[in-house]
Amino acid sequence: MYKKILVALDETDSAARAAREATALANGLGAKVRFVHVGQTREGDNALSLAKALAQGAGVNATTARVAADGESIGDKVVHEAERWGADLIIAGRHNRTPAERVLLGSVSAAIVRVSDLPVLIVRRVTPPAEPGGR
Repeated sequence: MYKKILVALDETDSAARAAREATALANGLGAKVRFVHVGQTREGDNALSLAKALAQGAGVNATTARVAADGESIGDKVVHEAERWGADLIIAGRHNRTPAERVLLGSVSAAIVRVSDLPVLIVRRVTPPAEPGGR
């Protein structure tokens, strides 16, 4: 089954949920996890540190990597990093964006799915249900 799981992280709730899902899966399978953030931000460093601490606290062998895009799209860079590391699975969070936001901002998770030959698990952000009556 899966022995090496790469997790694409950013600074969002959906990425944090992806880190939790990856940790639970890796713990059950005895797999290694590599948390990756594309870019050079303090928030990215914080997301990597929190994810690694979560995984290690659960007894999962976890590493982190902060990689520069080097002219590639974030989705392409995540897939190339997964291939370079020898991952068996990529996990990424998905934002609940409107269609207009997806057109303007793009979708990293969709790009990963399009580009990757590896299995990809997309973890959706849980949105609280609307109150009855639309309030």
